[in-house]
Amino acid sequence: MTEERTNAAGAFLWPWWPPLYVYDVDGGDGRGVCGVSESFVTARRHLIEALRTMPNGASGSIRQALLDLNMLPHPDYRYGPVIVRAWRDPDTGVVRVDDNPAGRWTGGPYGTACRMAGAEGGDGGRG
Repeated sequence: MTEERTNAAGAFLWPWWPPLYVYDVDGGDGRGVCGVSESFVTARRHLIEALRTMPNGASGSIRQALLDLNMLPHPDYRYGPVIVRAWRDPDTGVVRVDDNPAGRWTGGPYGTACRMAGAEGGDGGRG
């Protein structure tokens, strides 16, 4: 008998498919940037780079996601909570990053480990 494992969103867990990191930036002026990466460090870098091109006050986030292949031929993403929030300070233009916006982040929304980078930049040698 095969045990079917599903996550909280009801998506079947494909053990060979890595968690994905979805980043989204809103410039507040109609411009935006979004993307998906298998690497948290890469998604965080793209988030920060995009914010640097946006006007002061722009904001963005990263969420973990899994590809739900049960929906073939039109697969869908199942999203976890926001794990990073970032914004461009409205007064100074400095990009600020909160790597623990919920104040309780301990891993992926589906029980997968997530390597968190420090708020000061870089991946702390983990990437």
